[in-house]
Amino acid sequence: NSNDLECIPMIWGLLPNNGTHHQPHLLPTDPNYSVSPHYKIFNARSETIYEKKSFNGLIRNGQTCIIALEGYYEWITPRSQSSTRDKRKQPYYVCYKNKQRPLLMAGLWSCVKTGKKIKNANNTNNMEDETITTFAILTTD
Repeated sequence: NSNDLECIPMIWGLLPNNGTHHQPHLLPTDPNYSVSPHYKIFNARSETIYEKKSFNGLIRNGQTCIIALEGYYEWITPRSQSSTRDKRKQPYYVCYKNKQRPLLMAGLWSCVKTGKKIKNANNTNNMEDETITTFAILTTD
């Protein structure tokens, strides 16, 4: 049924589906992992997702999701810093009062091959392609 909901772990930072055995995408737990160039699409502007090639196919294929989170940081310039020379920003944590329930945000997801082989889930000796699911949060201006 296409209306079923599913809760799955994902990695924040949308990846294109281009991991190969020559240049696999690395997981954050891998000792060779580096933040760049992997996992670099963290947010997607809602106003332009239909125009961007990197998001257009995901929208067309229905690869949208709801992300539940405890809260997030927004960076603001304190009012006391009205001087144009002082551009320091301060983090401001956004969440529900007393964190009684999660915040829900819209997102796009992609399941990508890492280029590595792993034992299949049925515990047989067969090897299968390792895949990870990544996502980006939809933002507005």
